[in-house]
Amino acid sequence: MVRPATNFVQNAGNARRCTYPPDRLGPKQEWMGLVVKVRLPFRLGFAKTRPAIPPQADAAGEARPAPVPAAQAPVAPSPTTLAVEAPQPPAAMALPPTEATMPPPAAPGVDAALAEPDARAVDDASSTLVWLAYTSALASRATTLEDAALAALEGRLDSGPRRRAARETHKLATSLWLVEAREAARLAWEAAGLLDTGTLLGTANALRLSQIVETLHKSLRSLPPPEALSPAGRPTAPYLLVVDDDEALARELPIEAAVRGWRAKVVRHLGEPVDDQAAVIVLGPDVLGDADGVARARLLAAHPDAALAALASGPSLLERTGAHGLPAARTLAKPIAPATLVDEAIDLLRRRQAAVPTIVVGISDPVLRETARRQLAGLGTIVEAHGHGEAVWNAVTQTRPELCVLDEASAGGAALHLPRAMRREWDVAPTSVVLVTPAGDDATRARVAAAGVDDWLPVVAVPSLLAATVRNRLDRASTQRLAADLDPATRLPHLRSVVPVVERMVAIARRYNHALAIVVVEVDGLRAHHAARDDDTVERLSQLLGRRLARAFRAEDLVAHAAPGRFVVAAFGMKSEDGVQRMAEMLESFREQAVEGAGHITVGASFSVGIAQIRLDGPDGATLLRAAEGALATAQQHGGNRIEAASRGEASRIEWTADALVIDADAPFAALVEHALETRGHRVRTIGDGREALDLLTHPEAPVRARLLVLELGLPGLDGLTLLGQLAEAGVLKTSKAVVVTTRSVEAEMIKAMELGAVDYITKPVSLPVLMRRLRSALSGGPGVA
Repeated sequence: MVRPATNFVQNAGNARRCTYPPDRLGPKQEWMGLVVKVRLPFRLGFAKTRPAIPPQADAAGEARPAPVPAAQAPVAPSPTTLAVEAPQPPAAMALPPTEATMPPPAAPGVDAALAEPDARAVDDASSTLVWLAYTSALASRATTLEDAALAALEGRLDSGPRRRAARETHKLATSLWLVEAREAARLAWEAAGLLDTGTLLGTANALRLSQIVETLHKSLRSLPPPEALSPAGRPTAPYLLVVDDDEALARELPIEAAVRGWRAKVVRHLGEPVDDQAAVIVLGPDVLGDADGVARARLLAAHPDAALAALASGPSLLERTGAHGLPAARTLAKPIAPATLVDEAIDLLRRRQAAVPTIVVGISDPVLRETARRQLAGLGTIVEAHGHGEAVWNAVTQTRPELCVLDEASAGGAALHLPRAMRREWDVAPTSVVLVTPAGDDATRARVAAAGVDDWLPVVAVPSLLAATVRNRLDRASTQRLAADLDPATRLPHLRSVVPVVERMVAIARRYNHALAIVVVEVDGLRAHHAARDDDTVERLSQLLGRRLARAFRAEDLVAHAAPGRFVVAAFGMKSEDGVQRMAEMLESFREQAVEGAGHITVGASFSVGIAQIRLDGPDGATLLRAAEGALATAQQHGGNRIEAASRGEASRIEWTADALVIDADAPFAALVEHALETRGHRVRTIGDGREALDLLTHPEAPVRARLLVLELGLPGLDGLTLLGQLAEAGVLKTSKAVVVTTRSVEAEMIKAMELGAVDYITKPVSLPVLMRRLRSALSGGPGVA
């Protein structure tokens, strides 16, 4: 494995700070008084050849080379060095117009377009530097992974560097996924899984790490061109405007925004010009004071549709007080990572663009109803239902609104029957209730709270407080609803929020006759942990399993959190047999994990799986889910740590008696193989006599039919080679695959077994993981049924 150079761009946004050892610098390029020297570990795939400038004629009429401005002087890159010209610095870090920094005058006879690049060229050059900085960060993370792989090959990878490499590799995978390098991201996630503590990092895994490193370096060379980041090429992308005097944020925020499909700009003060309409505005702590009120109001008036957030100087309440006087939807604390700031902006815009809330108004008094209508104008879609409580109940159950405004007459009188009924119906229970009461004494407060009302107002306060109360309640309900759709421990969506997606996947699979499987996975031993009140162990195991599932399946599949420790996967193109093999491989690696439980006791990790396939186990998502849950219950009844399919289906016209038949007189070994195959979802039978095996497999009326035969040569009753030959003559090996697993390692016997029809020959002793992988490989191909 060839190690690339590791001197990367440390600060592409400010070219004067790019420092390298003097004896290792590549070619240089001078422009505007700056010297930029960039040494990259590889040639980036987007490096373009500059167009040649046609020669010009001199005074004598002879052709002469045209003068080239310093900004376009050609540079010949070496195999490991790439010189990059620095563009004009952006406004956020513009240099003073001194003589040393002025651009050179255009040479006589040179076109003005060559002497003064247009705005698009400046944007493309800025994007190039941004992209160089980003790809350098990716390369740095890849180098951390490479160092870990080399240390693993040499047997010196300690736990600290291993954890650090795992973290950096996770970041690398996420970054690659964001720039649409999906296959490279999957490889990085695989490498992160190998580096996770608890995974046995032997020679085979160390070699796999080195292979992944080589592939990742190739992938980094073929990243998209820097023009993909040019703001001129993405005029419709959401625009994030940050007002803050933070040089690091000004350099790094455009990078993180660009790879997420956004544009971003950091300005130093409120009066700095902004060239586009902002979707989200973030105000730094230096512009939150009263002295900036006029300029701040002018900025917000120029961007009326922008969501607003405030940056406080720290997390304490005192440091946040300056932001509380602003109409900001969120207050963030510094220091904040640029990626986190972009994620917060994306979330703010998503909430801002959410569907308009529905508000049911059930107020019987016409004057009070008209006042409420005026107060609620612009807050949502108003649905009026008045006259009696039954009309309000029908409106609530039919529209399922976000909020309901009631008075006591429409709420069912003093007993408040309507709010009580709403709290007992799961489909309308999330609806917030604001109650208008005639009195505001302590007895009324107690009665309202007991009925499950969220907010209440006396009648006299409706003209002044109803709008603020409803707006606050809608914001809080939206936050709670969005938070409830995502499990905080695993960052996976809750099953209830993705049920429509599952049903749509099932409908597509039925319409186009695709395969689809529903997989239900649950951590083993949850009841024991809950009985011991060891919720921390459940959460750790759930996080571990959730991360593994998210990495194991494709982007077009769906992984959802159903309950603590339980997950549901909907996988396109997957049959039950494929799901059994996929989950069996995952279960093997998951068994090697461990977490720290109560009392600092190490708890082993394992899970059970139930799998259901469309058309075989059900026609719709609900039926498939129930079938998969039933298969999971069967697996747990057999002790867990295993995989069970809801129905085996008919993989062919053969009615299989078993998936595998173990023919071995060594009872402990046969029992070990039987248990290992059964926990991976296969039906297994064992036979210890060669003559008995021949009789069962060739019985004229009811033969035993197995997809796989695991055969020992040294058998009582009938030798293994003789048995193999007679099975081949009887045609059994046309539908069943035979794998010889024996203590005999004579080359002639090995050749004879393969000639008779064995698909593999394994000599004992053999480790169980290796044996299972080779047996699964034989099973996965399926029998050659005529």
